[in-house]
Amino acid sequence: MVEMIFLKFVIVWGGLLITAWPVNNFVENLVLKLPPKSLLRASDTVVHGLIGGFSFWLTCHLCPDLVLDVSCLFSSFGDGCGRKNKRSEFSYAPLASMFNFAVAFMISCIVDLDHVFQDFIQMINGGVRVPWERGVLHLSLPPLILTLILYISAAIFHYIWCLKFGTLIIVCIFSHHVRDGIHHGLWLHPLGITPKLPQWLYIFITQFLPLVTSGVVSILLYRIKSKLILTNEIYIV
Repeated sequence: MVEMIFLKFVIVWGGLLITAWPVNNFVENLVLKLPPKSLLRASDTVVHGLIGGFSFWLTCHLCPDLVLDVSCLFSSFGDGCGRKNKRSEFSYAPLASMFNFAVAFMISCIVDLDHVFQDFIQMINGGVRVPWERGVLHLSLPPLILTLILYISAAIFHYIWCLKFGTLIIVCIFSHHVRDGIHHGLWLHPLGITPKLPQWLYIFITQFLPLVTSGVVSILLYRIKSKLILTNEIYIV
């Protein structure tokens, strides 16, 4: 059992490393040779999505409480929400993993929508947008602040869903910003823009962000569950 868990960890982490390094380099070299409006340039956004998907998958593997529970959604087509057993949980596990990966994938890709909005606005105004110009979704400070607020809220009010949403934001949206930081730095408006991130630092942050996040969340979860158990015991007494 332990060997299987470790093997899954290695596979997911390896998928993240392969996507963030060789696949990223291949796509970036490919994009440079494509026309600016080519649909194939969307492959760059797909890499963002894969990094976000693998990052959240890895974080959930290390901290299973972060998994988005969709068992009722899947069981509604089968046994029903009121009846759970080991067989049904095993059957729905792959679907749940796919669902969590897909949610993280889409959140990571959504950041690039501001490019579409800017292109649309510039088309209406008749101007030409600078190719590397970023929109509001590429601001790096808001996701960091929002994640901090959600984590603090989880610690104070014992809301586990705050941890889930905060984790999605940090490992999906911020990882998108880190990858873009290779070319333009992190946009920490109004504090300024950081220098361009070296590739080794981008890979390091991408690989260890899920590990650090899962560690922080595990500590918060331990405190939340301890307080909830203590509260229930008080009510019982």
